[in-house]
Amino acid sequence: MPGSEKKGNYGAILLAIGNHIQEKGWRDICILEVDGGMIVQGTGVASTRDGYQYVMETKLISHDELAKMMAK
Repeated sequence: MPGSEKKGNYGAILLAIGNHIQEKGWRDICILEVDGGMIVQGTGVASTRDGYQYVMETKLISHDELAKMMAK
């Protein structure tokens, strides 16, 4: 993460992101570090009229959101 104020413990960051992924029930995960935080993408299951389908979801987790997630 650019800037020393944004650097953190990657273990704690990945643990917080992992908890989020687990809550969502995602699989086939991609995590990308960007200037604004972390982009997390995964495949979840959605219920539709035709049954259950896999849906790709993407979320930008800002540095502030990451800090809140790590504080839990």
